[in-house]
Amino acid sequence: MERDPKAMTAMLLGIPGVRALEIGEVSGEVHVELETVADEATCPSCGAVAEQCGSEVVDRPGLPAFGRPVLLSWRLRQWRCSSSTCSSNPWVEEIPWSAEGGLSRG
Repeated sequence: MERDPKAMTAMLLGIPGVRALEIGEVSGEVHVELETVADEATCPSCGAVAEQCGSEVVDRPGLPAFGRPVLLSWRLRQWRCSSSTCSSNPWVEEIPWSAEGGLSRG
């Protein structure tokens, strides 16, 4: 039986490749901060190893849970190509799920 609140939240969300960082309640709304479990990425242009160069938080409404509204705060990593010969711009990883569209590519 799982007892860790973050692990329980991840189980309830059922989103593969995502972990819960923080869980709380504000004015009757459940707030869940999430991030992907990916610790590395490759450049979409040249395939070289990418390096993390920042992050941003994007809030998206989730589906209600147990009769309460849910706000999902996604901590999205920003990446850049490590190759000095690549001309790609930095990119931000995609949200792998939204209440409107379900699972997306990942």
